[in-house]
Amino acid sequence: MKNLIKIALSTLILILLFSGMASADLSEKAQVIKENKDTNDLIIKRANGEKWLIQHTRECTSISTEFPVTLILNGDSITYVKVKFNEKCKVNYAVPYGGEGTFVRVIKSDNQMIADHVAEIIKDNKKYQIDYQKGCPYLYSYAGQPLYFQFSDNQDKGGDMIMQNSLGHCAFTFTKLLETLPSQDPTVPEALTGVMYEEQNNQVYLYWNPVTADGKWLYAISYSKFELDMSTYNSWKEMPNVKITNKNSYTVKNLANATKYYIYIAAVNEGKIGGPWSEITATPVAGESIQNNPDPEKFEIQMEEKTDSFRLYWPQRTDAKRYFVRLYVNGKLTFFKNLKPEQNEIVINKDPKYLGKGLRLEVKTIPLPREHALYDSIYWEYKE
Repeated sequence: MKNLIKIALSTLILILLFSGMASADLSEKAQVIKENKDTNDLIIKRANGEKWLIQHTRECTSISTEFPVTLILNGDSITYVKVKFNEKCKVNYAVPYGGEGTFVRVIKSDNQMIADHVAEIIKDNKKYQIDYQKGCPYLYSYAGQPLYFQFSDNQDKGGDMIMQNSLGHCAFTFTKLLETLPSQDPTVPEALTGVMYEEQNNQVYLYWNPVTADGKWLYAISYSKFELDMSTYNSWKEMPNVKITNKNSYTVKNLANATKYYIYIAAVNEGKIGGPWSEITATPVAGESIQNNPDPEKFEIQMEEKTDSFRLYWPQRTDAKRYFVRLYVNGKLTFFKNLKPEQNEIVINKDPKYLGKGLRLEVKTIPLPREHALYDSIYWEYKE
């Protein structure tokens, strides 16, 4: 009898253990692609590469595209999003992300005995009439607002449309294409040229050649401590820490010294369409400002003219951490670069655009601690 009781107890313990293991929550890290703090809508990229839409409660206030989040799963369902040790928010709805569109209007039924079920949406610059089911009670006051989509296996048939801010989701089917809207998007810009940078104290100064093509040109700058997977961003607006300027230079401020940053720059036409991103890496450095040097000492730059280039060099110094080089063409700054202390020369090709113009190379040392910054410049004309 005692043996039977022992066996029964052992069996019960095993059942409890396995049932506890089966119901235990799992977790996985996910990359944040886009987040909307106003509506608590989140687009993430899961470990398997799938993009998902997550609508959550307001407890997670520090979600950022700079850092991953932790998904808490119960079986196949995402139940919570965890950001920090003390930030955990409940997930209201989570589905694979199929893209976005705009809700236009509900088409009210002529027969009061038949509930409204027809509406118009815009997707991929096309206006469709759709047939929708229950689950979206706020559609009547949702005109002009964004929609998320989750499509069925056959996208031409339909799927689910999801309203922002957890206002509802309902299945729909396409009934007909009403019209193709005229494209108002400007031409996609080309990649920027002449991108240069200077690492400064808690900041990085950026410079690039301005776009000269017709149009209203802006420039987007994005930065992160982590290298970004550009294929995960559908628009420049989704990039982390994105800034906009109408000038062809920008200073990224409030950075941590001795920390590597990935910085991305792109032209944006009419503030809408962004071109390819130019990427640089830079590490701000404390105490290396070269602006305050009222009476710099020279160290004699020399030049050797060759068939297709000018070689400029100077004595190698043991009291410099780096050299900072600027090239001016007819007084206009056109090039600058940081060189390592062993790189005490630079070669400037005889570019036809320099022909007949005055060139000036300026070199300053970035000094070691307790040493002095040194400076020299050399001027010459490029003639045939």
